[in-house]
Amino acid sequence: MRKKKKLESPYLTVEDVNGYGVIYNNVGEYSVVFRLQNPVRKYSSDPDGYDEYNHFVENMIKTLGAGYCFQKHDIFSRVPFEAPSSNDFLQESYFEYFEGRQYTKHITYLTITQEKKKGRFQYDASMWKDFWEKVNKAKDLLSTSHFNPTILNRLEVTEFIHKYFCLNFKDKYFSLSNIYANEHYLKLDDKKVKCTSLVDIDEVDMPNDISPSFSRDINGSPYTEDLFTFLDQVPGAETIAYNQAIYIPNQKNESVRLAKKLNRHASLPSTPNAIAAKEIEAVQNIVESENKMFVYMHYSILTVGKKLDQSLNYLESAFGKRGVRLSKSNFNQLELFLASLPGCGYWANPKYDRFITLNDVAGCLQYKEVEYLDEDTPLKVYYTNRAGIPKCIDFTGKEGKNKLTTNSNFFCLGPSGSGKSFHMNSVVRQLYEQDTDIIMVDTGHSYEGLCSYLGGKYISYREEAPISMNPFQITKEEVNIEKINFLKSLIFVIWKGASGKISTVEDEFIQRTIETYYKFYFEPFDAYSDEQRERRKSVLMLEYRNKRKETNIEDERLVAKRRIKMLQEFNELKGNTEAEVESAQAKIEELKEKYEIEENETMSIILYEISKEEEELRSIQVKELNFNSFFEFALQYIPFLQEESKITFDIDEFRFLLSKFYKGGAMEKTLNENMDSSLFDEKFVVFEIDAIKDDKTLFPIVTLIIMDLFLQKMRLKKNRKALIIEEAWKAIASDLMAGYILYLYKTVRKFWGIVGVVTQEIEDIISSEVVKSAIINNSEITILLDQTKLKDRFSEVQSLLGLTNIECSKIWTINNLDNKAGRGAFKEVYIRRGLYGEVYGVEESPECYMAYTTEKVEKDALAKYRAKYGDIQIAIQQFCNDWRASGISKIMDFSKQVMDRNE
Repeated sequence: MRKKKKLESPYLTVEDVNGYGVIYNNVGEYSVVFRLQNPVRKYSSDPDGYDEYNHFVENMIKTLGAGYCFQKHDIFSRVPFEAPSSNDFLQESYFEYFEGRQYTKHITYLTITQEKKKGRFQYDASMWKDFWEKVNKAKDLLSTSHFNPTILNRLEVTEFIHKYFCLNFKDKYFSLSNIYANEHYLKLDDKKVKCTSLVDIDEVDMPNDISPSFSRDINGSPYTEDLFTFLDQVPGAETIAYNQAIYIPNQKNESVRLAKKLNRHASLPSTPNAIAAKEIEAVQNIVESENKMFVYMHYSILTVGKKLDQSLNYLESAFGKRGVRLSKSNFNQLELFLASLPGCGYWANPKYDRFITLNDVAGCLQYKEVEYLDEDTPLKVYYTNRAGIPKCIDFTGKEGKNKLTTNSNFFCLGPSGSGKSFHMNSVVRQLYEQDTDIIMVDTGHSYEGLCSYLGGKYISYREEAPISMNPFQITKEEVNIEKINFLKSLIFVIWKGASGKISTVEDEFIQRTIETYYKFYFEPFDAYSDEQRERRKSVLMLEYRNKRKETNIEDERLVAKRRIKMLQEFNELKGNTEAEVESAQAKIEELKEKYEIEENETMSIILYEISKEEEELRSIQVKELNFNSFFEFALQYIPFLQEESKITFDIDEFRFLLSKFYKGGAMEKTLNENMDSSLFDEKFVVFEIDAIKDDKTLFPIVTLIIMDLFLQKMRLKKNRKALIIEEAWKAIASDLMAGYILYLYKTVRKFWGIVGVVTQEIEDIISSEVVKSAIINNSEITILLDQTKLKDRFSEVQSLLGLTNIECSKIWTINNLDNKAGRGAFKEVYIRRGLYGEVYGVEESPECYMAYTTEKVEKDALAKYRAKYGDIQIAIQQFCNDWRASGISKIMDFSKQVMDRNE
């Protein structure tokens, strides 16, 4: 029987040095360990990000210099999802739906080790000082390279070492066990560990050209990923530890050694030696011309699981597709394991476990990606990552720690069937649960179920019960340019239609009329102020003089004045007879009497006209605020304004087209009855206006008034507010409405508000200048669902939305990755906040689905449960429990069965 050998600890101790944990191994080398996040987001499809990682490796080599090793561990563990707690029924059901789902947890560490001088095992003050200088520089480099580094303290380092010894990174509590080693694998309790060198140095089977990333085609578009992106999805493996150790030699010594090797090959004439010499010369040229550096590297993969055949076959195949042939010479399993331990990087055998290469090759072979992480934000909207695990994001892009946007407005485009409404149900539910007032404007009954569950207000337009409101009823404090512009837009929609053209004169007439309407209500007219009176005097005097010019009276007066002056000068001459002087004087008096009108007579006329104006204005009274009183006021005031300004205005057309909203008109109630005052306090309101979506007059009017309701909430309520307009936004996307929409979009961000529009037609956003200038340009959040149906025309969308080719490559992966296994039904969505976008999954629990569903059979089946149990929450819960117990795979089939029952 073979004797068991005791494994000596490779470590002497872990010491606390100024709060940092320092590892001392048993040969006298010391190390510190950083916990990192890789800088390249998985699924980012960004070639530049992977190239920048290579620059980081180059800079790290230069920073540390000869005599240092930096050893990176990327550790992937299969763990179950642990649901956080929630007090809300639907949110709790959402988390419970994912409870226990297996996913890959990824942790990254970087260990910096100073090489021990040969034959010495003693303290060296200069080396110790150099070590800490290099560690601090490395920390700065990691920070500027977006690794978010943290140096582990003594307890954290100790825990890391213990976890690594038993290769258990998924359990909170674990125990060390004996290690059984043979030439094929290690065994830890019931788990096997296979240590595999990335490269067999006897063969070095690597591709001639190597890149830090790998590009493949998805949905007809190039998609870029890490060279070894597959390491987090190895089937059958409980843990994968990818050990990447880079050893930095003295560059001059390596150059000399390589030159000697070249001379040896050149001195022995043979074909193999000639080829080797040529390859060495090529390397020397690259090092000199491109400023490359020599490094030694030892990369190994530790695969942990109960059965490893499937895992190892997968790894061999996956690496092979990348042009890398894994080493078959892995008979030193225990030695490979020990060399992979943090702080023991130099234990890799320099003869057969390390090989020399250039710095960029070492960088290409490192793992560079990080999965989506939960964002640090008070506003948590949950999606799934591409692996099907809930992750929270700051939907607004401006409330989290990392500020991505300056406003929270969004634009959503998704063809029919892509899951727009289901996605928006999920978003608004989560916003509502986090103290957001929400107003929805819908035309397809997409939010009726959620509104019912939340106990909100669902308002549907019907002939017998139309949506009525009084937008003219405001307080004196609310009379501002915002309100004036809104009412002006409203009047023009009624008068000109949503796409009508208005002149500058018409715009000015209506603006003055609205302003005066409120002035007369809050401060009834009595008389002109002194300033107004003086202004009217000046205007009327100019008009009077212009009239005299038009009738040539003024020209005759000028001639008379000249004649009078000449006669006066004649009388002053010496030698004139008395008779001549008397005749001239008589002519002077005649001219004065005939043509000269006294100024006081002119002013009397002007003052009389002013008094008549005041009398007319006093007769115009506004006793209440509504459309009826405005209409009456306008028909009195506009003619006065016409007379005052001497400008033509089509008052007859104006009266005719607005009269249908006046007393006795077909739409009298629409603008004359106050809306339900409780809507201001309702936190979730849905206006379903499907019944009037084809009414070119009423549809834009009702939509506009609903927007005004939101503005009042926005200004007066202190919490977050959201206005989400589905297809209804098209009714107001006109040149006529552009100014008002633009104002709404620019104003809302100042009041903790969100405005979002949702559409399914590509033509809507391509053909409308209003959409571009007012909506898209003022929405820093872009939401796109599956765009496959629009691919032939997507270049137009790309140009309009300012999408880069990298962002487009992400968009084409929507619903096209091989990530369906082990998951329920889901749709993916691309969300760009600011300049950077990600693809997320919209996957919800059956309880959430039943709250959102628009399928009639499912709604009717749930209605039967609600009739039985009363409470909507209990009805949803019981329905879903019964469905699960039934064994029926689809909710639709179960719903049909419910409807077939007689009870």
